[in-house]
Amino acid sequence: MKYLLANWTSSKEIKGGCESVFQDLSEMIQKIGHKTESVTFNTAKDILGLAIARNSTRFFEVEASNIIDRYCSHYAKMFPGTRVISNAGIVNVWHKNSSVINIFNDPFKAIISKLIKFGLSGSGEYIRYGSICNFMQQRAAEGATNIAVSDFMAHEMDKMGIKADAVIPHGIDLEKFTGNPGKKGDFLAKHGVPSGAKVAVWSKTFSAVSGFHIISELAKKHKDIYWFLQFKDPVNYRPRLKNVRILQPRERHEMVDIYSMADFCINPSIVESFGLVPLEAMACNIPCILGNTGFVWEKDFEKDFEKRDYGMLVNGWSSEAYSNAIDAFYEEGPTGFSPRKHAEEFSKERWEREWKGIIGDACKPMKNTKKSK
Repeated sequence: MKYLLANWTSSKEIKGGCESVFQDLSEMIQKIGHKTESVTFNTAKDILGLAIARNSTRFFEVEASNIIDRYCSHYAKMFPGTRVISNAGIVNVWHKNSSVINIFNDPFKAIISKLIKFGLSGSGEYIRYGSICNFMQQRAAEGATNIAVSDFMAHEMDKMGIKADAVIPHGIDLEKFTGNPGKKGDFLAKHGVPSGAKVAVWSKTFSAVSGFHIISELAKKHKDIYWFLQFKDPVNYRPRLKNVRILQPRERHEMVDIYSMADFCINPSIVESFGLVPLEAMACNIPCILGNTGFVWEKDFEKDFEKRDYGMLVNGWSSEAYSNAIDAFYEEGPTGFSPRKHAEEFSKERWEREWKGIIGDACKPMKNTKKSK
């Protein structure tokens, strides 16, 4: 059996959560004896001979999906019986049978509503996310298997009229992500941070959705904390604040040292379908201060913030709410949490076992979608 994995980018192009998950999927599928091939925007346009470049995010995420789909269509004709595992919103309606598995990694409908609510949305963002939402709804209705990466994502899919056939939270290698506190002093010294200083880590993209403006305000307010900010894409930026350090993208296994030097990892994202970075930090036994979304989502949680075993859960999307949560965190003390125990629920072994069940179902004979005369 052959699987074609379709994502906008690869881990070689952008070191992000979706890219890490698709890399893990490829390794797992090969391990159980199937062949895999990956397609991204870059590979699709090159093979199709399209002389175009990524000139804007809106183009990249909307038009790129059509280019990837065009490649997949040609590929399926050349290699009949190929199964496709796709980031939802990419593979189009030419697949009207059970050979497609959609992974819902991004809650675009929730992103639109939140951006509008907080006055952060322009026409460009609305067109961009709205188009992808439309793709998702169309492509999920064509008989594919639809996988949500968290209960939050399944909840958002339901709002779009899409049923999640299964919820498979991401898993991580708990042996690899164990923390490395012994290197903390050397790492901090390398970046000019005194031993014993308070340290926070944030790793995300420079965007309104990620809550970067909240991070900026927190760094100004909590000047006794050193803020290590790692961006998903390379940036050429020198911070003005003396308590801010900028880190360039790193390989996934290198993140262990980054997490290990922190008192806490923070992610004030407005919506997060899962949140792989916080989970990796928890596995390294680093407490997290998180928004009420992704794998920590609680449907009926309405307080501004509250303590959890992994850290602090924050509901209000404001610097004030997160600032108060930080103060409460230090009042409790970093040792008053058990994030590693929380992370153990999300082992890679559990993830592989659940995905093998889906792969096994996909290996059954394809449904005949032709109507009988």
